[in-house]
Amino acid sequence: MERVLDILKTGEFWCSRFWELNDPMEGVFLSDSSTFSSVAVDAFFGKKASLVLCSFSSGAAISSPLMWGYYANGLRGVAIEITIDANCPELYKIEYAQSIPSVTHGDGEDAVRKVLASKLKPWKHEYEQRWLFQGEPGACPIGRVEKVYIGQPHSHACNRRALEVQDVHRRYQERVSHIREVAARRNVITVNVGLSDHRGRTVVREIVNEMEC
Repeated sequence: MERVLDILKTGEFWCSRFWELNDPMEGVFLSDSSTFSSVAVDAFFGKKASLVLCSFSSGAAISSPLMWGYYANGLRGVAIEITIDANCPELYKIEYAQSIPSVTHGDGEDAVRKVLASKLKPWKHEYEQRWLFQGEPGACPIGRVEKVYIGQPHSHACNRRALEVQDVHRRYQERVSHIREVAARRNVITVNVGLSDHRGRTVVREIVNEMEC
């Protein structure tokens, strides 16, 4: 929650080196060892290491219970919507492929960015777009914060009233209240989201009215 508040107050997002991300194949590529020497591999690694990135998702991911599950603590977290110029040269839409990309001897900067903008298909449900640029890790201003989507983990439950008085839920709602206050002072819209029904069609949507059992 402290990081959410920092983003709302500063408009800055944390940017990392590629090896700090959670995909074990991040930045991996294929090459022909007969032409791509260990020296060339080291040089290519150095070019990758000079770049930092910040991962985002397109709007389609907001309806994915998987994304809310492992990136927002099982709907006990938030998603932040930002606006970025679609023609911005630092913005890359991830290409999801059957195999990792190939690099040949002599490939330059474009190949480095291609490798860092490619992921295997098991990750395609993330609809990732990433901010990729040369620099140092740290907090950077990226786009304009428009909305904060706030998870409501028990909105679909018949016994939600009983769950909402539990200490863990109460503490979460206290933090959420603080986020709403900070967002309001900065003219950022807050939206509640929860599961849509009780029958396994777990599509996250905006909560307009409270759901009844």
